[in-house]
Amino acid sequence: MRVLKTILVGLVVLVTAASAAVAASAAGGGRHECATATSRCIGTLTVPLNWQDPHSEKITIRFGYIPRADRSRPARTSILAMPGGPAPLGPNAERVDAFRKVFQPLLDHSDMMIVEFRGLGESAPLRCKALQQGKPESVGQCAREIGDRAQFFSSDQYVADVEAVRAALGLSKVTVVGSSWGALSGQAYTTRYPNRVRALYIESMIGPIDKAGRWQLGESEGKEIQEAIDHYARACQRSSACRRTAGGDPQARWDAVVRKTRADGDATLTPQRLLGALRSASDPALATDATAATAAYLDGDPAPLRRVLDRAAPLAGNKGAGSKAPSKESPDRAGTTAYLCSDPVWPYDRTADEATRRRQLEAWHAERNRYAPFTRAEAGSGGDFCAGWPTPRENNAIGPHRPAVPMLAVAGEFDPKAIMGARTAARLFPRGQAVTIPAGYHNPAVEGRGPGGECARQIMHRFIQNPGPVSDTSCTMANYQAHGRFPAKAAAVPAARGGGLDTAQRTLVAAAFATAADTVAMHNPHRASRPDTEPGLRGGKVTNGKDGTITLDKVRYVADLAATGTAKVAGDKATADLTVTSPNGATHKVTLRWTAFTATDTTPVTGTLNGRPFRVNVPGY
Repeated sequence: MRVLKTILVGLVVLVTAASAAVAASAAGGGRHECATATSRCIGTLTVPLNWQDPHSEKITIRFGYIPRADRSRPARTSILAMPGGPAPLGPNAERVDAFRKVFQPLLDHSDMMIVEFRGLGESAPLRCKALQQGKPESVGQCAREIGDRAQFFSSDQYVADVEAVRAALGLSKVTVVGSSWGALSGQAYTTRYPNRVRALYIESMIGPIDKAGRWQLGESEGKEIQEAIDHYARACQRSSACRRTAGGDPQARWDAVVRKTRADGDATLTPQRLLGALRSASDPALATDATAATAAYLDGDPAPLRRVLDRAAPLAGNKGAGSKAPSKESPDRAGTTAYLCSDPVWPYDRTADEATRRRQLEAWHAERNRYAPFTRAEAGSGGDFCAGWPTPRENNAIGPHRPAVPMLAVAGEFDPKAIMGARTAARLFPRGQAVTIPAGYHNPAVEGRGPGGECARQIMHRFIQNPGPVSDTSCTMANYQAHGRFPAKAAAVPAARGGGLDTAQRTLVAAAFATAADTVAMHNPHRASRPDTEPGLRGGKVTNGKDGTITLDKVRYVADLAATGTAKVAGDKATADLTVTSPNGATHKVTLRWTAFTATDTTPVTGTLNGRPFRVNVPGY
């Protein structure tokens, strides 16, 4: 996260060709200047630190407003974007522009507003020198450094800021759209200001809520580990090759892998890094490989699992895996900590002193190991972190009144806490509906990539335009087949079928295709990023170009076959032009063409082998 400049409490005027930043007071009684803007407007508003005490200290919060393009008629609706994080809007309000892109098809006839979280960015930012990542004891030191003000940086106070901005802009009923943490604050706003809400859309809420609407983040600790194991198992069940060769008992396999990493004492294969892989179950490149990689590890072949861990939890300084040096501590960490520790229910009495909270937390942990097959120390505990943060106010983030407005809760299948949150939230709203996106990840509509992301956005856009039950929920992000095993040598790769080639030629083509397809998998449209370079599974080097060109330098997917050349991805069309050195040392020219990113058991491939055309079907393995 980039370093943000601190705003002075008062008037700030910044005018550019694209936007205007203006300030006003919540107590002024009039409309904010942004209310009459005809283009992007970044404004500030002065509000009470404690909304229950109008005479408390005043703070300045920042917001963004995008007026509708068509000014000839009233707005169809005003979209209230509730962002995740909690995170700031950015030095130049980049987050406003990011949400504008998400809602762009609707902004001809709809306005959009977004309010920065108090305590972050330029909205009365919380700062303390004591707070250090990975050191729970520093949280209490940070809270003492901030003082009594710390208790007022929470969602109940934040949504009061949001309501003040809405009123200052003169917007009537809003359509609330909350993602990630915003799914919580979206409900917090809707339940506290029900008469202002036309409809509520939330996605990827991080954790379940109970029947009273209390956010049970602490109570759900560890559950995501079991859910992630189940998610890998479901990805395996979608693949006949994986079901056939590595299905088995996923819980038992992961238990055995964790025990083996502890026993082996390899600093590059640790339970902590395994947990990183489990928490990355939504990454299609990992979901494709993980089941087969754990099975290979237990059979004495650590290379596939080592690569999974390098991708999910890179070691510091591991340049070959595309990792970067650790970033500096974020200046907004204290503000984020305030929400994390104030909003959820943790397994201790929030009104007790820190020593009592920690004793209660220890007793809760002593009941059982909630993080099996990992230990508490390996998994880390949010409760450990937050026990030092004072929360003397009663702060139920979600209010008691759930209006009968249309409500849609969306979650990706591979986002376990979000599924728990979506189902409960939908049950609590009289007109609630929950939708799960198969193989989906966090924020499938707001941040979704590829065809699956566009499909999820269409669901969201249709709901915003016409709130009500959603009938077409056929979106999927399942565009791959999980492997069942990792062949060590070319002969172990199932031979391609058809094409008029002999068995040796069909095996060679299948092994060359497996090598090329393995590099192309990192370009799956549902991946957030990929390394510039990484080693081949069993040797060589892969270089990923920004234009979808992949360069292979003696890449060995299986130990006895090396491929040099290029592969290319354009949408879902993949090609490869390779020189392949076969197990007997002979070289062959192989070209390949196929449709990538499909969830099929076999892949039709066309191409040439030493100039001879072929058309084959390559089975999964």
